[in-house]
Amino acid sequence: MSTLHVNPQPCARHIRAKPPPWEFAIGTLNVHSLSASSKRDLLVTDCEHYNIDILCIQETKTKDKWEQILQLGHKLVVVEQKEASYQGLGFVINPRFLNSYKYISDWISILDFTLPTRSGPQLKCQVVNAYGPTCKHAAEDNFYAEITSVISIPARWRLFICGVSIPSWESSSRRC
Repeated sequence: MSTLHVNPQPCARHIRAKPPPWEFAIGTLNVHSLSASSKRDLLVTDCEHYNIDILCIQETKTKDKWEQILQLGHKLVVVEQKEASYQGLGFVINPRFLNSYKYISDWISILDFTLPTRSGPQLKCQVVNAYGPTCKHAAEDNFYAEITSVISIPARWRLFICGVSIPSWESSSRRC
């Protein structure tokens, strides 16, 4: 009779152990549309697989603002688009983060959250999610002025710039 030995080590596909409250991970992903619900659920699977707490997403290709609670309690936030629907920004946020997000422009959105520290007090943090135009009209779109104003945060805040997706000239020139 043989004995089956099971390796007690968790694999990368299992949900990770709860990290200390002051640790978190940020990621970015160009989703190329969020029309299918299966694609939205896959975002949570990817966040868990790669241990990502806040995922900045670009090219949601939706004009409306909406929120959805996904598997494992993650919140999917899609930020409104006022002038176009071919881009689009959003976040997938681990439920352990209390947060607020803000539309800056069709190209830029921010996520504010607090993070406990080892010494006890809360640290205010901001994540910038941007989808940068690369065509000759980028300056006219005020992208550079807007991104400059957003990255000026109060002292004692921590800034994380993430999700700066710059489309290639070839793919964006037809839209400019």
